[in-house]
Amino acid sequence: MLAFTRNEALKLCNKRMELPGNEKVEELLPPVYDNPDELWDIIQTIKEDYRIVIVLFYYNGLSLRDISSVLGISVGTVKSRLNRGRKLLKSIRNIA
Repeated sequence: MLAFTRNEALKLCNKRMELPGNEKVEELLPPVYDNPDELWDIIQTIKEDYRIVIVLFYYNGLSLRDISSVLGISVGTVKSRLNRGRKLLKSIRNIA
């Protein structure tokens, strides 16, 4: 069961998520960039370990505990990956 849930989480991270009503997730987020696709493209460039946690937390709204359960890692590991992922995104944004 855990492997299935993890695989489903990976699938979500590797494709654009559509919501009912044909709204894209990016349209519901506060504007960070002029082009929402730019943010998604930047997220796709970071290491998978960080990308999965960021997508599950920000795009899917999962709690740290839920992400921990889905991925089979400790809550502390989720926190550190989320923090490192944020730093990577920030550094990429400052470069661009």
